[in-house]
Amino acid sequence: MENKRAKILIPDENREWYAVYTRSRFEKKVNEKLIEKDIEVFLPLQKTVRQWSDRKKTVEIPLIRSYVFVKINFNDYLKVLDTYGVVRFMTYIRNSNPAPIPREQINNLRILTKTDSDIEVTCEKLNPGDKIKVTSGLLN
Repeated sequence: MENKRAKILIPDENREWYAVYTRSRFEKKVNEKLIEKDIEVFLPLQKTVRQWSDRKKTVEIPLIRSYVFVKINFNDYLKVLDTYGVVRFMTYIRNSNPAPIPREQINNLRILTKTDSDIEVTCEKLNPGDKIKVTSGLLN
């Protein structure tokens, strides 16, 4: 007898995006394992050309190293933590609760990774009103 699992659809408004910290270089493996568990996951990738001694190859590397993003409700929290390669959720400092990420920020990452432009992630802090110069892309 075949065992069929019923898929329960949780309304989108009851789920939030969270950042999940992974073991080093485990982003793609964690992404695959979470998909197998029916978890909505987003791994922003960037295409880059890598040079080996005998060839050049275009590969996709994580835009943000050691992180994947999951869209879950509270009931899926342990399912994500129980995934091989997952270290922890990014949390608030004061109470250690997982820190949700605004949907707009995930949407902006999706837009950013759809471009073929080179993307550089920096730790430089920008404040409202700081002047920047856009040198290429849609805003140029």
